[in-house]
Amino acid sequence: YNRTPDIPLFLQRPDIPLCCEDSTEFTGYPQNSEALYTITENFIYWEEGIKEKSEYYDFKTYGSPESLAEIATFTCQHCGKKYFTFQFS
Repeated sequence: YNRTPDIPLFLQRPDIPLCCEDSTEFTGYPQNSEALYTITENFIYWEEGIKEKSEYYDFKTYGSPESLAEIATFTCQHCGKKYFTFQFS
């Protein structure tokens, strides 16, 4: 059984994180608030490059985004680093 890989929803522009001179693998969206908090607290924020997270990305304090699909997660297949993007509508 072969399955087509999921494709991240980029509301603003395509922006797949790069690591170890390669594209990272899209690994999905947070499925609930706890997963969202874990991702945004522990993963590296990517916005056309590694960026410092805005204080407003503390979703425990400021509330969750409109849709969890606005947060996409990625993993480097070479070193295992984990990234997330946040493209809000």
